[in-house]
Amino acid sequence: MEKSTTGKELATSILGFITTIITVGVCSWVEINWNFSIYSFMFWFIIPAGAVCAGFAAASGYYFGAQVLHLPVSGRLTFNILSASVAAFFLVYYIPYYFYEYNGILIRERIDFLTYLDTILTKTSYTFIRARASTGEVGSWGYAIAFLQFLGFTVAGLAISQMLKEKPYCKDCSKYYSKKYKKSVFSSDGEQFLKNYIALATLMENNSLKKIGSSHKKMGTDHSPGHHLSIDFSILQCSCKSKNNYLSLSMSKLKGDDWEIIDNLSTARITKEKIALKY
Repeated sequence: MEKSTTGKELATSILGFITTIITVGVCSWVEINWNFSIYSFMFWFIIPAGAVCAGFAAASGYYFGAQVLHLPVSGRLTFNILSASVAAFFLVYYIPYYFYEYNGILIRERIDFLTYLDTILTKTSYTFIRARASTGEVGSWGYAIAFLQFLGFTVAGLAISQMLKEKPYCKDCSKYYSKKYKKSVFSSDGEQFLKNYIALATLMENNSLKKIGSSHKKMGTDHSPGHHLSIDFSILQCSCKSKNNYLSLSMSKLKGDDWEIIDNLSTARITKEKIALKY
């Protein structure tokens, strides 16, 4: 078992390394050739959206590798994911430095990396796209901006680890559960919808699991337009001979353009009962 896990960790790390190199390569190529830093894009000068996206891309190999190879989250895997994101942050600054030329002369032959980095951070100006205005040279604030970018890469790595941690994992067969059924019903009647959710949660609590799917289907409309509440029911299954079923029930609320799960209104249960996958 230890050899198998080690092999999975190695293969997952290789995938993570590949996506890190690809991400750094793309960011560096765009910066060198188009003079635009993908990772520097920010919302309201505070949210490092570009850095978060680049961090996700860099560590995405770990996410897909862990799922495909059924490698559960561990402290070591989380460390590797974070390492990929952080390494990507430093490399997107170093690679352009290594290849930049000025009048046919490589910059690295004239100044060291720290001097280059100080110049890049303090002499850079940022443009407000909507206002079509520029900040001018940001000076020492450039270090604060770089720190925000570093946080963006780091947060992306932690988010990927958390996403894997939240995926149901069957300890019996050492594999992630795969989704077999998912349905959401929608409504705007908050009081009635809460009663419906409580009724379904009670069925789950009382192990009346075979009744949940058919009952859930009748508790709202299939269409979301005009509604801001949803009750979400999923059935996931592992590859055990006994076919363990993972039943998930949650309630979501529309916030802006996204549906967000109401954390205290979610529950799950594992059962070996045969559960219908069509309703």
